[in-house]
Amino acid sequence: MQLSAQNISLSFGDRDIIKDVSFTINDKSRIALVGANGMGKTTLLKIISSKEHPETGVIQKDKEARVLYASQGGESFYGTTLKDEAFKAFDGQKIQEHEKERLFAITSAGLGFNKNDYTKECSQFSQGYQMRIALLKVLLARPSFMLLDEPTNYLDIDTRLWLVRHLMSISGGYIIVSHDRFFLDKTVNEVFEIENGRLTKYSGNYSKYESERIKADELLIKKSKEQEKQIKKTEDFIERFRYKATKSRQVQSRIKSLEKTERIELPRHLKHIHFTIPYCGSSPNDVLDVKNVSKSYSDKRVLNNVSFLLNKKDRLAIVGENGAGKSTLLRIITSFENDYEGEVKMFGSVKWEYFRGDETLYTTVQSNRYSDLTVFEYAKLLGRGDEEQVKNMLGAFMFSGDDINKKTAVLSGGEKSRLELLTTIMHPSNLLILDEPTNHLDIATKDVLCQAISEYEGSVVFVSHDVDFISKTATSVLHLTHGNAELINGNWEYFSERMDKADADASSLVFGQMNDIYRNDKGNKEQQECEQNEGKLRYEEAKKSRNREKARIKRIEELENLITSLTVDAANEEAKLLQEEIYTSYEKSKEVQNTITSIKAKLQELENEWLILNE
Repeated sequence: MQLSAQNISLSFGDRDIIKDVSFTINDKSRIALVGANGMGKTTLLKIISSKEHPETGVIQKDKEARVLYASQGGESFYGTTLKDEAFKAFDGQKIQEHEKERLFAITSAGLGFNKNDYTKECSQFSQGYQMRIALLKVLLARPSFMLLDEPTNYLDIDTRLWLVRHLMSISGGYIIVSHDRFFLDKTVNEVFEIENGRLTKYSGNYSKYESERIKADELLIKKSKEQEKQIKKTEDFIERFRYKATKSRQVQSRIKSLEKTERIELPRHLKHIHFTIPYCGSSPNDVLDVKNVSKSYSDKRVLNNVSFLLNKKDRLAIVGENGAGKSTLLRIITSFENDYEGEVKMFGSVKWEYFRGDETLYTTVQSNRYSDLTVFEYAKLLGRGDEEQVKNMLGAFMFSGDDINKKTAVLSGGEKSRLELLTTIMHPSNLLILDEPTNHLDIATKDVLCQAISEYEGSVVFVSHDVDFISKTATSVLHLTHGNAELINGNWEYFSERMDKADADASSLVFGQMNDIYRNDKGNKEQQECEQNEGKLRYEEAKKSRNREKARIKRIEELENLITSLTVDAANEEAKLLQEEIYTSYEKSKEVQNTITSIKAKLQELENEWLILNE
């Protein structure tokens, strides 16, 4: 199966969103579509799926090929139960009823639905779960090509990890838009970058793309500096001889030349934005003590005897499935929630700041009191720092150019959340309490925030589902599950090793649900034993498959490191050929050439292996 885009273009006003884009993909393609916000990623997905039409160019695909698009959100389902809505995905597929039941059980469980949800009316689900329903339908439909726009939005960490494994195992091609580096590294083997309307292709996962971009960026920076130097030279000439009659022709010529010069504008990720989170002063060694905290809503126990001690400079990540009580625990710590059992104690000179995640949409940014303020005025009023510092911080959080003059009243939900996060961390503190701070941030902004948190002199407690962010910032992990808490005094890598058992338990649960579906006679012990054995065999096979996949990924990483190293070696050897003592000596030149030939042969061998492993 193939799908191709030929000379696709689309503009809004005088701005080219997509300009003469062409590519061909097949049903083995695993592609990340990347680029800064507003560069046209979602627009391109809609064009590929025929939800929008280009001004020029065509999308062509094989007659039998099916293309399905899962949007970022906004899609709502009503009038049917979850199961009935999901089963619509099987329309047109030649598939037996028991296989539909099996696929639905596995996929719905993986996306966080339980058996009680099967008969629930779709309109009863939250917006986050509406997005999961849309994703569930696309996955069950098994199209030739899936277009997934921010599929990890609203997914907890366990569900994200399940989706990674699922995408690695399915047939059919896909294009993914995501700001989750870990997710992209595990699920794609090619990257399409869209910038200023143009599409550039890179082979390999997201990290490999980043390393390739570094080389291209170095060249762009060099050209930019050369251009700046030439412009400065021209401007100096104009200024020096502007009023000298004998030089008027040369001055006018240079003025026209400057006007025609197309300035090289560095992409946002090259502007090296950096900021420091202000620290209010010394912290006590013991910052926060949580003892045996429990919380129930009606008859549901959300938190059960949660305890931990946060010390100076600790960065504690709180993780777990949606509904596990993560945000509730933060509200208890900050006294926004007072009806609980247990004890929370902050010590002496602790000054905390609290970012409430998407709840901020109902706090200060949303308030009519500030609706007439611009983004810059709001940040200046509620944040801290001089005008230059405020603009720098706004730039770091994706507010630049005319964006800083927008009224807060017209900001989108994501923009309001970013602005609230910005003003929260601008206040001097020695304890930050952050609820999903990376929601609505692109990868470049997350990197800036990671660095700022890593350099912060205070302590941090945060809720997150972003594996890359957690792995770069957390010094310990609190895992909440089924009302209970497990504190892991180690970073994400150490914690992820502990997840294997949880993964096995989750797999057992899925197979248990499948057995329930086929178990018509609960009293039939022989049938139950047979189904349990079948579940165990499937789990063992899944376990072997995961181990094989881990080995494959590990080998790919080894190959990429070796390829990078040998590429550098080859470049160093080729540089030697420019040295006079080498190129003037036949023997030395031949020796270097032989070395280069040997390195390139080895490179070809490794690249062939890399391609096979990524098929």
